[in-house]
Formats: sequence, structure tokens, C-alpha cells
Amino acid sequence: MISFFKFNKPIRPPATNLVDTHAHLLPGIDDGANSMAESIHMIEQMHLMGYTNITATPHVFYDFYPNKKEDIVRCAQDVQAEIERNNIPISLHVAAEYFLDDHFKELLQEGSLLTLFDNKVLIEMSMFSASPIVDELIWQITAKGYCPVLAHPERYLYLTDEDYTRYLAYGCKFQINLLSLKGYYGRQVERRVYRILKNNLATFVGTDLHKPAQLNLIKSVIQSSFFSKLPLNRTILTSQ
Repeated sequence: MISFFKFNKPIRPPATNLVDTHAHLLPGIDDGANSMAESIHMIEQMHLMGYTNITATPHVFYDFYPNKKEDIVRCAQDVQAEIERNNIPISLHVAAEYFLDDHFKELLQEGSLLTLFDNKVLIEMSMFSASPIVDELIWQITAKGYCPVLAHPERYLYLTDEDYTRYLAYGCKFQINLLSLKGYYGRQVERRVYRILKNNLATFVGTDLHKPAQLNLIKSVIQSSFFSKLPLNRTILTSQ
């Protein structure tokens, strides 16, 4: 492993103006925050780490989390009201993490998607095996004028380098998880995420924060010496 990715003692100033493109902070609608109090606690802690822009990305997975656009927006508005009531200087945005299945295909045809900063669609696929529908849907996303952003490509251990190359050729961007860098999902995922970084395949980095117990690990990555070498998402606020 090359040296600049090693975890050293914190040597850099506190992080500022960080942008998170992937967090499960809306209470009670997926496997993320359980309550409004838990949601606000995590948002407060992210502010203290240096985050100024956070996008809530609840799962939209019909078999488990059949969240509708209007319900997600309404929940985000409730969280926004609590953020303002608690005077937390965070800009909250709302999108979704879409599982690539037939239900997503229907949403795509309807144009009923919640996107990251204009035209970026956060997508995920099965953690266990490849699906023949994935390539077709990624192609359709781009054909509709969206930019697909594949969440945590390092976690799909069945994907090959050829798969990564093909998705990138389709116009897909990759968003890695901070937690992967600390071995949170296992050693195989950790090795893979460093390989993705070494080959400059990642465009965005997200916390994929679900629970307060993950906050300390995320903080340890932010405080590490190599953090400034990561793709820190700041351009997503203006880029297309």
C-alpha cells in the first residue's frame, strides 16, 4: 500500500466546508436515523467535523423501503425545521439512493427522481450478485440526461476491473464511502477502495452515515493526514 494512504496521527488543520453526498439522516424511513433526535444529533456532529452541506439520501428499494418522492421531501422539510430551530449552520439537501430494479425503471420513465445537485442520480445494486438489468438501467439514466453516481463501488465484491471500466465508459461516476477506508465493511472492501483511489476512479466521497455509532470512525478519517487527498465533493455544488 502506498504511503500517502496510511493512517497517521492527525497533522492537518480542522476540516472546513465539507460536502456529503450520501447520508441516511431522515428519521424513520429506512435503516438510518431512528428518530428526529438521533437525526439532529448526527447532523450536529457532522457540523462539528466541518460539514456545511449534507444531502440526505434515503433508500428507495421497493421490496424493503418503498419510499415515495413526496414522503421523502416532507420528511426532509421536518428535519430542516429542526435544524433551523437548533441553529445548526448546515445546508440540508435531499435526494435518494435508488436500488436498480424494475421499480426504479418505472420511476425513471416517469421522471420522478430526487437528484444530487441538479442531474446526478445516486444508485446502488445488489451486494451479492450481478443483475442483468444494471447495464441497461445505467445506460437509460444517461440517455434521460442524468448522470449516474454509483454508491460505494468498492462494496460490490463481485465487480471486476472490466465492470468498473464499462460503467465509467457509460458515463457513470463513482462515490466511495469514508467508512470503507477504515475497514468498516471488511478487509476486502478496504483493499478495493484504496485500489479505486490509487487509480483515480472515484469522483465523490460520502459518509453513508446511518447511525451515531459510526461518527467516531468518520471523524478519524477526516482527521487523518491523507484526507485532503480525497475527492471532497466541493465542485458538486456547481458542476454538472
